[in-house]
Amino acid sequence: MPILSDRALAPLRELSVTEIRTWLAEHQPSTLEKRRGWYENVAVRALQRVYSGSDPDDRLRWAWLVVAAAEESVAQGADGPVRTTIRITTLAAYLAERGASFLDSNELVARCLSLIEVPFDRAAEQARALRQSPDEGFIRSALDELRRLRDAKNLLNAAVLHADRVTDPRLLNDLRRWQSIHDLLP
Repeated sequence: MPILSDRALAPLRELSVTEIRTWLAEHQPSTLEKRRGWYENVAVRALQRVYSGSDPDDRLRWAWLVVAAAEESVAQGADGPVRTTIRITTLAAYLAERGASFLDSNELVARCLSLIEVPFDRAAEQARALRQSPDEGFIRSALDELRRLRDAKNLLNAAVLHADRVTDPRLLNDLRRWQSIHDLLP
């Protein structure tokens, strides 16, 4: 399937997220490699319409297309949950800053924190060790740790955008705790 144009995507805005996901699954390319670029194209085109749009209702319709594309790309194995969660969480913050009611900040922050693969104490320890021993040999031996810590930082960057809208005190405490090591993370 060729790259979809804005014109081809526009009718999808009128569908529910479930209906959009069904349409995407039925029209996606046959190979995983092609799906990766295809879903990315759908999400980026929809994001461009969100960011450039002036009509708040139209922005929300395009935003739901981003969510559907992100969720379906994970379901189809074309993308991972960390990257798509960061995309959706960042988009929701953008819309919330403009007064739109889109997705619940508590749920988004909880999702971001749940995707951090390393426990807090271990992350703090690993981040400090990397800062103290930045030689190439040590870094090569710690590539998986570096990826997990980098994912943690990227998820934290997205979650922090919602800190002012988090209403769950326990969740806010968890977020603040992670923020305390933010600058140590690679």
